[in-house]
Amino acid sequence: MNIFCEIIDVILYDSRFRIMKKMNNLQAILWDFDGTLVDSTQKNHNVTKRILSEFENSMKFSNLNLNQYLLALSKSKNWYELYMNHFGLSEIETVKAGKLWSKYQLEDDTPVNIFDGLIDVLETSQSIKHGIVSQNSKDNIKKLLIELQLDRYFQAIIGYEEVELDHQKPHPEGILNCLDEMSVTSGKVVYIGDNETDIYTAINADKKLREIKICTIGVDFENERNRKHWKIQPDFIINNFRDLSRLF
Repeated sequence: MNIFCEIIDVILYDSRFRIMKKMNNLQAILWDFDGTLVDSTQKNHNVTKRILSEFENSMKFSNLNLNQYLLALSKSKNWYELYMNHFGLSEIETVKAGKLWSKYQLEDDTPVNIFDGLIDVLETSQSIKHGIVSQNSKDNIKKLLIELQLDRYFQAIIGYEEVELDHQKPHPEGILNCLDEMSVTSGKVVYIGDNETDIYTAINADKKLREIKICTIGVDFENERNRKHWKIQPDFIINNFRDLSRLF
C-alpha cells in the first residue's frame, strides 16, 4: 500500500488524527455511476430485459428475474461480456444491443435514487474536480444527474460510447480520458466503485500514469455481498458515505 493510501487509511478509520493538510494534492475524485453514485439496479434490469427481447437468441432471458440478472452481472467484467457470454448474443448483436442501451435508458422512467450521505460528500469536496467513468450511457448519466440535481458537481463524464468496444473496463482508457478531459496531469486521484472490475480498471490506469497516483475505494453498501470473492481488492472499503466524507 502506498503512502497516499496509508494517509487515507488513518483518516477513514481513526478520527483522532487530523492530517487533512497532507491531502492537499488530491486533484480529482473519479466515480463509477451505477451502484456507486446511484441505486439504478431496477432500472438497468428493466432496460436489459427490453434489449434482450429484441434478439431471438436471447428471448429466453427477456423474463430473467432480478437475482438472475445480478448474478450474471457479477460474473461479467463489462457489458460487452455480459451480453455475449451470459445472454448468448453474437458479436454483431452485441454491438446492436449497445446502441439500444442509450435509447432504452432514456425512455425508461424507473426511479433512480442516490445513496444516503452522497450529497454531504459532494458538498464537502466541491474544491476538488469530480468525474464519472461508467459503462452506462453518457446521455443517460447526464439526464439522471440533472433530475437528481447533481450535475453541477461533475466536470467530466465518460460513458461506454466514449470508449472503443475492446477498451471497455477493465481497460484503463476511460479513466485516462476522464483525467485528460479534466486536465489532471499530476498529483493524487481517488477512484470509487462498487465492482471488482472498477478496482481493476483503476489499477490498470495507475500503471499507465507516472505523475498521477490512484488510490482505490470500494463501496460495499450491502456488507460484503460479493466483495469477499473478489480476486482484486481495493485499497479501502466503505460501507457508507459518512466514512468517505472524512477524507475531504
